[in-house]
Amino acid sequence: DKSNQQKSIQRVIATFCDFLEEAAEPDESGERGKEEGDFSHLRMASEADLGGQPSLKCVLRDFKAWTEKMNAASTATNKKGGRKEYPSGNFCCEKDSDFVQFLEAPMPPENKMYQAGSRNMEHFQDEVFFDRIDGALVLRAVVIEIALKATWEIPYEDGIKLDQIWERFVGDFAARAAKTENLPDLPDAMFATDMFAFHWFYVQEAMNAEVFDGIKLSLFLAFLVLLFATGNILLAAISVSCIIAIVSSVLAFAVCMGWKTSVSEAVIYVMVIGLSVDYVIHLGDAYLECPDEKREDRVQFMVTKMGVSVISGAISSAGAALFMMFCRSLFLVKFGMVICYVISVSVVTSLVFFSAMLLVVGPSGETGSLTACWRNIRRRLPCFKQRAEQEEQVSEPQKPVQPRLYSSVVRYRKSLARASMAHLDARALALQLGHEVQPTEIELSRLGQEDEPSPNPPDLPDEKGEKKVEIESMKETGRADSAEQAVPVQPQEAGEGQPESDTEIVDLRDMR
Repeated sequence: DKSNQQKSIQRVIATFCDFLEEAAEPDESGERGKEEGDFSHLRMASEADLGGQPSLKCVLRDFKAWTEKMNAASTATNKKGGRKEYPSGNFCCEKDSDFVQFLEAPMPPENKMYQAGSRNMEHFQDEVFFDRIDGALVLRAVVIEIALKATWEIPYEDGIKLDQIWERFVGDFAARAAKTENLPDLPDAMFATDMFAFHWFYVQEAMNAEVFDGIKLSLFLAFLVLLFATGNILLAAISVSCIIAIVSSVLAFAVCMGWKTSVSEAVIYVMVIGLSVDYVIHLGDAYLECPDEKREDRVQFMVTKMGVSVISGAISSAGAALFMMFCRSLFLVKFGMVICYVISVSVVTSLVFFSAMLLVVGPSGETGSLTACWRNIRRRLPCFKQRAEQEEQVSEPQKPVQPRLYSSVVRYRKSLARASMAHLDARALALQLGHEVQPTEIELSRLGQEDEPSPNPPDLPDEKGEKKVEIESMKETGRADSAEQAVPVQPQEAGEGQPESDTEIVDLRDMR
């Protein structure tokens, strides 16, 4: 009946409270729960760990102590009808029930949490939950609080493991008590919960999974963007490997700072990939712009052309993010710190690690080019093979394109300003580029306007009475489709103005 069921529930809760108290308090040898077994995996705290504060808060245990105290007082005063039984047959929830009288009674001074003038109802207001159904008071739940040594700052994997241990521990106890007290519904009614700390562990687990899923998706999209921008699958793969190194260093930075994964950290980690792509994609595009086939020449051209721009952009971005570190919002402070760290790591990775990888395994010529791959596929397909053969028969054979000289200017001393010596030097340079060029096939011309007056005084004749001629540019005119003869530059008459400097400039950018 209802009375026996209430007595059984009281015995189960009181037994469980006594069991927890015994397992939490160490014995003389320092071991916990020696008679019942080892419960160190539950990580329960003792009063010594809490500075003398009780580690267990059980309302049924205090109700039992109150019942014994009332019986002792009744015996001492020989008061008839004042004795109360435990477990109580009139437990709850009428006004004259024992449990309601206990809650309305003043708090005993023996309680370590005693406050003068307070009642048990105020002390256990977070552990006892009532409800009214059709005007009748109904007891809904009784909470037993036990303090643990673990805090919410432990790794979420350990927190989830601890929660699962407590769920198994409470479930096993409820199953045994259900058989002993004949309460078949007890395993469903008795369970372990927390004060939102274990919920935070599960939130962290979900956020970590979503963060890594977002990072994987962002890296895949970054690979597609790099592949579309560069048109080279090998360069895109090398760029993504550098981005992975940057993202890994940012995650290590967050661990060193002691940050836990929350909403702000999840947003920052995904945005890091966008910041990491910037410098790598600019350098990769400059690498492919160089028409030289050697990796060394391409890397040198890439760093020379984009190195200053990358460093300038990094300084401006880091300078803007530096002011975010002085904000009051914690998200902005973290975001500014991550931006400064990402930019510094990205610059070092792109200019050092990325350049070194391109120097070792970078694409040379048409290696990894999607255009070259498509051209090879077309040659193998029957529908395109016949058309390609017809185009090759009609088209004339193209001449091989010689590598361009990327030295912008070459400086000569005035002693080489004589036209004949300049012709010989230009011919030697043309031979180095793979051309069989005669000296007469090199035309010497001025870059500036000939009618523009020069502010410098004229050159003086040398010892042999010959004028020094300023050579400002030199280009090749001996092409297959032109038979024009080179026009040598005539020595200028005395008195014409010539710029006087230690060196003269010859522009060789049009050499083939």
